[in-house]
Amino acid sequence: MFLKAVMKSLIFVLALISTTRAVTFNCTFTYLSTENLSSTYSCYRPSVSNINESESLTAVYGQHPGGNSNSDVKGLIIDDVTSLTFFPKAIEVFFPNLVAIRLHNTGISTLSSHELDPWVNLFWIRITHNRNFERVPPNLFDSTPLMKYIDFLNNNIKHVGDNLFSSLSNITIMDFRYNHC
Repeated sequence: MFLKAVMKSLIFVLALISTTRAVTFNCTFTYLSTENLSSTYSCYRPSVSNINESESLTAVYGQHPGGNSNSDVKGLIIDDVTSLTFFPKAIEVFFPNLVAIRLHNTGISTLSSHELDPWVNLFWIRITHNRNFERVPPNLFDSTPLMKYIDFLNNNIKHVGDNLFSSLSNITIMDFRYNHC
């Protein structure tokens, strides 16, 4: 009887551990220059682990060069992580000062304005080659009035919300080529 109770407790603990996994990033921190983005200190191509849709980003690993820290990170460049099907919550806890986000070849299907809310100084976003990305909500950029560069090249976008750009007066480049919309 005692052994049976211990086994049930052990099974419960193992089940609890397996459902409380969280997203972690192992970043290469570097200065990055790319199309329409000058040298920006970035978390570049992090390996993403412990992906579970119900969880948030809970840890960031990697060596910061030159005395930099997570608060100095201005760019988040996530490439080739097709298993990432959502934009992790709480990224702003680790990177509160983002001005640039790139999501290239991920499994992310949409992005909401709520997810961009923490970064009012965001001015560069590039979401490209995401085959599951089908919809851009009308209020996506409501909290990012400084947006200058928007690139949605080669996704599977079928719907773009009305008045998507009505709150943006600084736009210099928008690219929606190679989508269904």
